[in-house]
Amino acid sequence: MGSLKPKLNKLLTKLYKQFKHIVVVDYEFRQVPGESPTVVCGVYKELKSGIVIVARGGSLNVLPYSFQDTLYIGFQLNAEASCFLELGFGLPLHCWDLFIIEKKLFNGAIPNAPGAYSLIKTSERYGIHDAMSEQEKINNRDLIINNTSYTKDEMKRITDYCTEDVLLTEKLFFKQSAYLEQDDHDTDRSIITNLFHSKANAYTAKVERNGIPIDAALYNDFQRSFPVIAKDLIEETNRKLNVYVGGKFNHIKFAELLAREKLTDRWPKTKTGRFKTDRKTVYKFSVSNTAIDQFRLCQEFIGCNNLKGYQVGNDGRSRCYLNMFGQKTGRTNASPAKYPFGAPRWARTFIKPDPDKVLAYIDYRSQEPAIQFSLSADPELKAAYETGDIYMYTAIKVGAVPKGSSKKTHPQIRELYKLSFLASGYGQEAFGLSKVLNIHIAEAKKILSEIRAAYTVYYKWIDAWKDKAIITKRARTKYGWQIHFTPNEIINPRSMLNWPIQSHGSEILRVAMLDLIDKNIELSALVHDAVMVHIPKANLKENILKIKNIMLAASEQVIGYRIPVDVQIIRSHFEQEGKEKDKWNFVIGKYYQTKEVQLQTAPPATN
Repeated sequence: MGSLKPKLNKLLTKLYKQFKHIVVVDYEFRQVPGESPTVVCGVYKELKSGIVIVARGGSLNVLPYSFQDTLYIGFQLNAEASCFLELGFGLPLHCWDLFIIEKKLFNGAIPNAPGAYSLIKTSERYGIHDAMSEQEKINNRDLIINNTSYTKDEMKRITDYCTEDVLLTEKLFFKQSAYLEQDDHDTDRSIITNLFHSKANAYTAKVERNGIPIDAALYNDFQRSFPVIAKDLIEETNRKLNVYVGGKFNHIKFAELLAREKLTDRWPKTKTGRFKTDRKTVYKFSVSNTAIDQFRLCQEFIGCNNLKGYQVGNDGRSRCYLNMFGQKTGRTNASPAKYPFGAPRWARTFIKPDPDKVLAYIDYRSQEPAIQFSLSADPELKAAYETGDIYMYTAIKVGAVPKGSSKKTHPQIRELYKLSFLASGYGQEAFGLSKVLNIHIAEAKKILSEIRAAYTVYYKWIDAWKDKAIITKRARTKYGWQIHFTPNEIINPRSMLNWPIQSHGSEILRVAMLDLIDKNIELSALVHDAVMVHIPKANLKENILKIKNIMLAASEQVIGYRIPVDVQIIRSHFEQEGKEKDKWNFVIGKYYQTKEVQLQTAPPATN
């Protein structure tokens, strides 16, 4: 099985000179949710020599090509990286992930639908067709997943399947590289940014493997007790609201509740004519109606049964797939039902460090305004940011409050300008803002005009950036993450205003993640503009300082400004404040009530 020996373009020539070995790799593995993978086999193809190595059994424990001088090519390399870690090899230093590169090349231009960026679909876009049928692949995947041992013939099927994926990935690598040259004529920039983004995706395997430590005993028992908790909550709510029948929500009874509360005429309906019960709608009316607020709380707590989706390993770590570049801005996604930092927020209290460690939650302070003034070089916005309260500064600057005013003296005015400032950043017009703030449209228009006038440099910059993106049908961060538009696409200008802000924020977090992992910090979670690390109690002060410096350096590297960070130390359960803390206390109180009842009604012990 030889090499394809394609004609090397400029990009490929540079890659072949830069690395001693160019290796396409693919592993097959099975994985129990919450646990690390069990590697079944691996196939490596070195492209310069055409040598193919099939690893299984004892040979799996040998890495044929050193990380130091090898470029590892794969499709969704985070999966291969998780296998590298499981086999004790560590993380690859030089990565070329065709999946991430494809997402970057067509981000926005191809709908991010399930399967749109699969290996098969991606290959087909380049005119490459898999030698193995889709059904054969499904059958082989089922064989791997559903068994713990394999016959000689079954193992041959599996390794053939793995080899076919390697050959397909090889063909895609050469085809995609030609497209890369067309997309970006600056070859050096293209190589640097693709190596960066590919490595970031591979390194998420380490974050997934570390997992988030939780109070597994409490979590598991809470799950077992949940049906009783939910039943009690429903009965308690029903005594006042009467919206459940037989323990299940009833639309007719809900309509009767709305009639009693005189909300029938104002409450929106679905296409089928039923009153809407989605969280957004319910929350909107709960603000001013106590009955609806009680229904909302019950709805939310009952809905927390999605906690059963948490994938907790035997070591008490919650693990799930982190979808790096899952959003158009490049932000990382995770399933809310499987991720402790998903909804509901109060459930984060299940997070708990090991006895000899603490968790540190470290987030960038007002990251988005810092990026706004850094990218636009707006001195007035920078001055506002560095006061520590950009919203109060804005209110003072436009004359809405006198000098010396603070959050304590004028909380309502500050909140008004906070919401308006944020709305302006997302391109919200006066009509929409007036509805949010419950003010006259003329007043909303005045406030938005004041904000734009206060920070003219920023708004000139973002308007010019937006116009250029719309005209050229693309935009790029300093680190090369891209968004594209189709030729005939009608672009919503508002949707573009925050893209450069969030996308650069994502790049900052990626730089920080790579440095934290390279410096052997146990990184447990990535949360938009924050990280959570799991570190020993010993030398805590020194370690926190080290982590803070890494994060400060990451922001400086991307935007040229060291964004301050805030640190929350978690010594027991994850600490929350305000309403989320109240919600946790409420639901955990119900849990302990349930346990007391169980103890009281338990049959006496027998000898």
